[in-house]
Amino acid sequence: MKKKSNVWLPVCIVLGVLIALFLVLTAVVAVKEWLPAGKAGSAEEENTADTEDMQIGEAEEITYLSDVDLGSFAAASTDVKPQEENEVLENDQDYILPNSQTTALTDADLAELTAQELTYARNEIYARHGRIFESQELNTYFQGKSWYTANPDFDDSEISEMEAANAGFISEYQNSHNLTYTPQ
Repeated sequence: MKKKSNVWLPVCIVLGVLIALFLVLTAVVAVKEWLPAGKAGSAEEENTADTEDMQIGEAEEITYLSDVDLGSFAAASTDVKPQEENEVLENDQDYILPNSQTTALTDADLAELTAQELTYARNEIYARHGRIFESQELNTYFQGKSWYTANPDFDDSEISEMEAANAGFISEYQNSHNLTYTPQ
């Protein structure tokens, strides 16, 4: 009797290797999905993804002054002039506290603000309704905001209960933390 040649052996080996590769690739993909964002992939891949998401000329909008923390860079830089307390804040921010008309403020919302910023934030509530201020400093500051429109007929009754409560809260916070500021 003639011995059968085993042609199926090489086919089974190739199929086994392909199945093993498939399982390894599936495991690698699964591990990458389970890792927290930023852990999978190299730093170069992450930078490329971030760059692709932002178009040329675009910039992220920062709405809270407290989000901008220069830390030791500001102190070490020779190009940065420290801001004087009575100097008008010069920034392109729309609002210091953007939610002060709809959300009750907390100590945490105010913790990083200077006395001047707190005074501006408190008056920002009234400026949203077009109040014209006796202080030239406040008038100049709010006239520089795209959302501000002076209303010579403004009356304090135009602000909501939430806004009145927040203005009072900011004032109390300033008094209790010795952060009063009188604009010129």
